[in-house]
Amino acid sequence: MIRNDSALTLRTGLVATLILCAPVALADCAEQLQRLSTDLRGVALTETQKQTIGGMVDEARRYCWVHREEIAMVYVTKARNIAGIKPAVSDNDWETVPLESLERTPPPASTDPDNIKR
Repeated sequence: MIRNDSALTLRTGLVATLILCAPVALADCAEQLQRLSTDLRGVALTETQKQTIGGMVDEARRYCWVHREEIAMVYVTKARNIAGIKPAVSDNDWETVPLESLERTPPPASTDPDNIKR
């Protein structure tokens, strides 16, 4: 039987593991693992979920370490799904930005007669 304070210790250990992996991993991996740890705070998880997520975080850290970021992100996404957390959206997620919003509109033509080229 697991007491409440041991569950808290497991959760604290999971969060600490996620925070400590940042210097070792690539920037994007570290950022995503950090976001996951932040998003996991306050989430009620069963022991099975904690163990499963902990294993996935370990796998993600290993893949980050060997510069296989895409596989690491698969593990981070699976961990988020198990915890019931929405996928993290990057501020610079250019794949979801419509191209039309990136196009610059030309400045309005000048109506000042002194600025018109002849």
